[in-house]
Amino acid sequence: MEEGICYLTLNRPQRLNAMDPSLLEGLLEGLQGAAAEGARVVAIEGVGRAFSAGADLVEFYRA
Repeated sequence: MEEGICYLTLNRPQRLNAMDPSLLEGLLEGLQGAAAEGARVVAIEGVGRAFSAGADLVEFYRA
């Protein structure tokens, strides 16, 4: 975090950063950490060619 800005990165490019339970858990931890540190802004970026394809339905159907 720098100057009140927290940067989080979705790093699952092989699945277009589709959100599975593990990625969502990490995102929640990052957001909670940002809040605890007093971040005023959270910037979220995605690695690869897509920010996020949304929910990874394959993983959710397995659960």
